[in-house]
Amino acid sequence: MLKRLAALLAVLVAVLVGPPPAEPARPGLAPGEFRPGEVLVKFRPGRAPTALGELGPGIQGVEELPRLSLHRLRVPPGQEQEFIERLRRRPDVEYAQPNYVYRAFFTPNDPYFESQWNLPAVHAPEAWDITQGSAAVKVGVVDTGVDCGHPDLQDQCAAQANYVNYYPGPTQDDNGHGTHVAGIIAARTNNGVGVAGVAPGVKLVALKALDSTGSGDTTTVAQAIRDAALAFGARVINLSLGGTDYDQVLKDAVDAAYARGAVIVAAAGNCRPSCNSVIYPAAFDHVIAVGAVDSSLQRAWFSNYGSYIDLAAPGVNILSTYPGGSYAPGSGTSMAAPHVSAAAALVLSLRCDLGPDAVASILFQTADDLGSPGRDQYFGYGLVNAYRAVRAVAPAPPPAPAGPFRLYFPLVASTRPC
Repeated sequence: MLKRLAALLAVLVAVLVGPPPAEPARPGLAPGEFRPGEVLVKFRPGRAPTALGELGPGIQGVEELPRLSLHRLRVPPGQEQEFIERLRRRPDVEYAQPNYVYRAFFTPNDPYFESQWNLPAVHAPEAWDITQGSAAVKVGVVDTGVDCGHPDLQDQCAAQANYVNYYPGPTQDDNGHGTHVAGIIAARTNNGVGVAGVAPGVKLVALKALDSTGSGDTTTVAQAIRDAALAFGARVINLSLGGTDYDQVLKDAVDAAYARGAVIVAAAGNCRPSCNSVIYPAAFDHVIAVGAVDSSLQRAWFSNYGSYIDLAAPGVNILSTYPGGSYAPGSGTSMAAPHVSAAAALVLSLRCDLGPDAVASILFQTADDLGSPGRDQYFGYGLVNAYRAVRAVAPAPPPAPAGPFRLYFPLVASTRPC
């Protein structure tokens, strides 16, 4: 039902969290991101006393900032632009503007960061200025296992289980696919090693449901999906896998995880047997289906298309972790899906009270439209935008501190306890 409810939920989510913010005009500063109810004005020399007496009704307070040669005016929230335009028309005003909010810039020191074109493509660095994710949010990686001892994944795995050989505990990734997917989601960031993940602050649940050849079956994958949500408490489940057959057992597992509150994300498929084949579990209700784009933000040649596609994400030449402490590039919708899983985890890190439909609707609303205007069969709602997604749910800036001086602090949003 998720795919059919998305349009209706968009209205509800817009009421709850407001419209998606515009792209930042420069990194870290979004148009309209300013202190509500405040206007800064610089009067021409010697004109302030007269001008202040002529401003008329609506001004709720005036504060002089002598060290900046400014006055801060208190106005009704929502009417800032109206007062700014009125002030700018006065000959005794040099300029008037909002009291903008600035954020501390974060650029990680991971040596391969500059080679990760995918991170700026989904606006992950801007999102990190708001949140890098909460350890309370777990992302289930149902795959070939994860090398949780990798230097960039140490301490990132909250739990592991093996459904191929059926034993709990550490999983061996004897293929590499799962470790690559895991690194895209949550590789440790700013640790001076390797690569950066989209949501480095969240934790992983590594569930080995595929063997050394990258293959699994209905029972291994379905049990891993169920356990991810019901046993391990994963709020997001990444499924970089699929097939062409409608599988009722797999659908029941997806429905059970969804009912427990998990956001389920799946790869759309890699043009096998054909590019317009319908791939499951991506095409199930309650699943976000993700296609791939290249570094030019064009549909990757191998990416499936069809009415079931919900979002697009980078999926060509994606550098990520690989077993044995190494790194490797990878391509496929398998690489695209974890970008969306990570963005969902960042949203939940700020609003853990949101359900899977609400999270999906936020991701759809805040995506960058690609291809034909609106939703289309190649890109769905568009390219996932982690920054706009977290901005849609981030707490409003704190009120201005008392006193004559403006204080600036790093404005990384705090997380809510779950």
